[in-house]
Amino acid sequence: MSLLDKLEKKFQRFGIPNLTLHIIIGQSLVYILAKTGRVDIIRLIQLIPAQVLEGEVWRLLTFLFVPKSWHPLFLFFALYLFYLMGSSLENFGERFAITFFF
Repeated sequence: MSLLDKLEKKFQRFGIPNLTLHIIIGQSLVYILAKTGRVDIIRLIQLIPAQVLEGEVWRLLTFLFVPKSWHPLFLFFALYLFYLMGSSLENFGERFAITFFF
């Protein structure tokens, strides 16, 4: 039995359901906020280690919501592909493993 199997057995209740969908919604919201220009959201959520050490610990999670592309068409296809792969993995049954690796 591998380490991941042992962790899955012990901590499976901590797996986040629909994690892929939550990340896609977060990236879409950040994209919309960044494109409207009202808030400099990217500067606030990027993972910058020096600022994490200064106490801004939310950056350890919020960097997941920074879109990988800024072109709208490519972003759409990237998020769609991410949804297809992520939902398939979640349906496979390894919810904790997906949460652990994200």
